[in-house]
Amino acid sequence: CKLLFRPLSENQQSWPFRKNILTRGSLLLNNTKIVSTPIIEEIVRKAQRAETRFMRLIDLADQENVIKSNFSKSVKSALKEKRGDEFKISVVNFESSTEVILNAVRTLRLLHLESAGRETRSLKSWEIQATQISAGSAFIVEMLSNNKVISSAYFMNTESDCYYGVSASQKTHKRTSYSHACLVMAIDYSKSKGMRFFHLGEQLSELSHLVSEKELSIEKFKSFFGGYLTLEILFRI
Repeated sequence: CKLLFRPLSENQQSWPFRKNILTRGSLLLNNTKIVSTPIIEEIVRKAQRAETRFMRLIDLADQENVIKSNFSKSVKSALKEKRGDEFKISVVNFESSTEVILNAVRTLRLLHLESAGRETRSLKSWEIQATQISAGSAFIVEMLSNNKVISSAYFMNTESDCYYGVSASQKTHKRTSYSHACLVMAIDYSKSKGMRFFHLGEQLSELSHLVSEKELSIEKFKSFFGGYLTLEILFRI
């Protein structure tokens, strides 16, 4: 069982930490409110282990130029490339037809299969993702070349937050650039829908647990989009 709590601060402008002290090679983080109710505290007391995790977020309340000024050179370069009429980016969401949604999920699954070289999860999980899109709690961004999808990315969302899920691109194309474009479109889309935060995912995970080279590569990709790091605590029960 996993419980995830985000540290809270009374001053959101300095969230997640109001005071950081570096002493003899140690970083002391204090004045963070982890648990605020007796019930939650009691649940935490039953935890067998606690792990700190760093997550990367983008504040969508920032101006568009501020958000994009923090993009890496590789992202900015990808956005400047002249795609021409050959390349198009589209969003598949709850307003799309059932056929379009199912095709988008199927295409992403096949791209992911081609990239990974094997099925990494069940068909049922992909069906659930299609259902989430129809329900308005997820969407897919696709990049097409000559009307064929060459890159696709899946995102989950609430009314206020968007979470990067999974992406895949054809190996025969410049995967990095096209993935960049899909993710930037997702950021723009989330901001246009009035969401507040865009969650890119875990960072610096090697500090808390063992990770593969592939996972580190994915984390590096996520770091290209700026934002800031927040601290989360994972309680294992």
